[in-house]
Amino acid sequence: MVYLVRVEIYMIASAVLRFKGLRLNPKRPVIKKGATRSAAYSSLETPGRPSKPSTFINIESNEQKRGAYIGYNDVVHARVLLLTWPVMKALLAFETIATNLSKNKSFKLLHDAAYLFQDIVDPAKTWAITDDTPKDQITQMKSRHLACYLLAMKRDIGRMATFTWQNNTTVQAACAKMFIGVFPDIVLPPLTFPNTPPSLVRSGSATVVLPRLGPYAQEDALESLNRCWNILRYFRYCRQLSPEVWQSRFSLLGITTSIQINESHVPTWMQKPQEAISIEVGKTVEVREADALPDRVFSVLWDRRTNMDENEDLAEVLVKAKKSKTRIPSDQQVLSGDPRLMNSAASLKDSVRRLYNC
Repeated sequence: MVYLVRVEIYMIASAVLRFKGLRLNPKRPVIKKGATRSAAYSSLETPGRPSKPSTFINIESNEQKRGAYIGYNDVVHARVLLLTWPVMKALLAFETIATNLSKNKSFKLLHDAAYLFQDIVDPAKTWAITDDTPKDQITQMKSRHLACYLLAMKRDIGRMATFTWQNNTTVQAACAKMFIGVFPDIVLPPLTFPNTPPSLVRSGSATVVLPRLGPYAQEDALESLNRCWNILRYFRYCRQLSPEVWQSRFSLLGITTSIQINESHVPTWMQKPQEAISIEVGKTVEVREADALPDRVFSVLWDRRTNMDENEDLAEVLVKAKKSKTRIPSDQQVLSGDPRLMNSAASLKDSVRRLYNC
């Protein structure tokens, strides 16, 4: 465990060295006059499709939806996560390649052969980008770097869950020192990691709640890496906002004041199935009386020998039907309806007529 802690600190230091020369405060995005930004999301959201990486959702600008996406029910938990060592370590590496970088090529590489990027210790050395690197290869190099960083970030968040509170505190302190060296304007509030003894919890510290990266049912393995991507992108989004907005979100007050996440912000496929609502409708007097009737079976008997004015030619018709092999209904039939519920003699007559195909 001590060895792992030392490795984490070494990797953080390597990321800081690579950060030299980068712009610390990227320019705010320019929105042309007349442009609009939609705040509505599809009501039929589905998990991303690995064959088309662009289908994985991008929600870095929506705090509640992003928080729900990574398994939280409170925005402050997602804010605190951004300040933990696995995310800060990933950020120090990510910021060296983030400009104009899309996730799509990285996701394609991971979908085709994730094992190629699983154990790369230092992607910046394995696929070095120098002044002599052709421009058409730089994006490909960055995509490989990102694939490694996302895998490492997911792995580190898993390690944070298994580390003792002492190891987490040690790595957090080393990472925080290097992180502030790169982002001197950021003030990191004290954090309390899981399983810290109550007597050692610092006054005014924020509690770290572990995220749920997945993948969930119906999700591809890339979905958990997309959650990591949205966390990294959220940091860049917040840095592009005014210093006042950053301060309001990541001051001690900002990461300890609860902001509950509504169910409506949970991505559609992650929402709990809604239970069917049963509505009982009161019965009318007529319906209650009909329900109270005893069960009966009503039969109709056809006596062909009875002489009636209407069946003078019946015998002749039956003879012709037999000769032409026309189907003749049986003498006894069962009514399909209950005559006690029929409101007229005509209804009864019509039921009998249909029985005998008259």
